[in-house]
Amino acid sequence: MGTSVVLGIHCKELTQQIKSYLNHMGSTLVQEAKDADNLLRLARLQSPKLIIFEPGSHGPNGIQISKIITREKISPIIFIVSQLIYRQAIEDIITKEAYASTYLTTPFTEDQFRIALTTTIASYKKISELEQRIIKLNATLVEKKKITQAKELLIKRKGMTEPDAHHYLQMKSMETGTPLRTIAQKVIYDYEL
Repeated sequence: MGTSVVLGIHCKELTQQIKSYLNHMGSTLVQEAKDADNLLRLARLQSPKLIIFEPGSHGPNGIQISKIITREKISPIIFIVSQLIYRQAIEDIITKEAYASTYLTTPFTEDQFRIALTTTIASYKKISELEQRIIKLNATLVEKKKITQAKELLIKRKGMTEPDAHHYLQMKSMETGTPLRTIAQKVIYDYEL
């Protein structure tokens, strides 16, 4: 694995067990958080490849920190549930935030841990890729709307046809070495004054 992991586990034996599992998987870069607030600080500062957190051992603050970490999409997270009273709260967080996280109830085996880890990280990567594609598609859509708006203004104000307006924007873009969206924005700005 060879990635950075932040652990927020209260029980020392469980911490050693997880560290052993991570070590078997090739990860030696593990940092332990002192408490839930420290876990949040470390997560925000380091953007680790994985967070493993036992929120129940930190009481209501642990649940609150869990919500913040999943909402901020800092990194994939595996919740450790050692007290069943916190299981529903963790399930609610995972369901509502719908991000790359899962939970394991103690005790769990190394195989269960490995499956949780690999699927959580894979989900996180896939979700991140999809979010980036959505951002690019939205940017493209905004750009097309600006170009269409600029063409409409040229048609209305200069009496151009749609192909002429498009050609005009392209020529201005090539002449100035400026992106088409910037030329369109300038046309919109000039005609809206």
